[in-house]
Amino acid sequence: MRTTRVAVGTERYVLAPDEDAGDLAGAVLSAVRSGGDFVDFTLANSRMVRVLVTASSTISLETIEWDPDDDGPGELGEGSRLHIDGDYWLE
Repeated sequence: MRTTRVAVGTERYVLAPDEDAGDLAGAVLSAVRSGGDFVDFTLANSRMVRVLVTASSTISLETIEWDPDDDGPGELGEGSRLHIDGDYWLE
């Protein structure tokens, strides 16, 4: 499945299939231009994320091939643990 991965600083998220990457990019740009604001988006696992976006925020959007059954690096998996790299998990 083709979807969008959002990187906010060092955190990475896979957007829900119904989230529009263009709308999110516009919301990020709007927040920066207004001096900072919260931007909300929904993840593929149905969780909602609210990010404070300012002129110093580092945010990127990337189109990726994603298997919803595979918790790849940097995605939420196994409950609420974050898979960082290889065999390392944060609780």
